Amino acid sequence: MKLARIVEPDADFLPLPDVKAHLRVDHGDEDGTIRALIAAAISHLDGPRGVLGRCIQPQTWRMSFEPGEDLRGLHLPFPHIDTVTARWFDEDGDEQEAEITRCDRGASTYISFNAPNDRRAEVDFSASTPDDALPAIKTAMLLLIGHWFRNREAVTEGSVTAWPFAVHALLSPLKTRWV
Repeated sequence: MKLARIVEPDADFLPLPDVKAHLRVDHGDEDGTIRALIAAAISHLDGPRGVLGRCIQPQTWRMSFEPGEDLRGLHLPFPHIDTVTARWFDEDGDEQEAEITRCDRGASTYISFNAPNDRRAEVDFSASTPDDALPAIKTAMLLLIGHWFRNREAVTEGSVTAWPFAVHALLSPLKTRWV
């Protein structure tokens, strides 16, 4: 199974002026650095490699399956799935829509669909984070960016932590935990 994002999230999730206001930067000399820190914070939290294990912004992903892969009881890799479609490709390479059986259990979504086991198949799904969680995520990102902006070196003197406590406190309830 291969997983690929096919619709990118909104690039303006955390606008540069908002971050500059948080950092109390009123000039453009640091814009490149701040943009890089915004991108790093989003990358650190969002998607399959993000520490939250969720999509923090609406986006669409594709799971691609080669012939012979089991298509029963598929666990979609993110919580809060909005839409799901599935298809398989016949011997001529033509797309055939598949009927999906969907089961939502808490934040997890499982699907099954009928497709010949000897054919290639794809599942497209959109995922997001509930609106009521976005303020905590944005605040944590601002705090994290501020921490990185002020502590630019890998080694500093004094007490340094990987995440400031406030960031940890805001994000811990939002982490996806699979049992």
